[in-house]
Amino acid sequence: MRGISSKNKLDELILKLRTISDEQWCDYQFQRELLVEKVSLSEQQRWGALARECGKTLAETINRKYCTRNIQELWRFFGYRHQSKIRALSEIAAMSFSEKLNNVGFSPYVLEVAMTWPYDPQLCEHLVQSFQSF
Repeated sequence: MRGISSKNKLDELILKLRTISDEQWCDYQFQRELLVEKVSLSEQQRWGALARECGKTLAETINRKYCTRNIQELWRFFGYRHQSKIRALSEIAAMSFSEKLNNVGFSPYVLEVAMTWPYDPQLCEHLVQSFQSF
């Protein structure tokens, strides 16, 4: 993050980012979408609201079913309290959700690892080897 040279500037940046609404984040994500020109603004807003609600409902269902609610506070940052939980479950659920929703036929983890290749081929190879050892 160029231009952020002090903790105060980082604090200010985080405070600004926290004021961005869910709808604005949705607009931001759609602007990065390859098919943005094919989807009307009203459809983007409606589908964005449905996707957010789906994610929230799925998270609530998982939390109820598998009891992954927060256990204890680990640290605080501004008004945010980070509490212990099984974080891997949310990532696993998100990846499975993405695979099913996008109908790609393979785990999105493939892309996560493959996208490290242009920046660090050795790390990519290491990740592939570590997955094979599981």
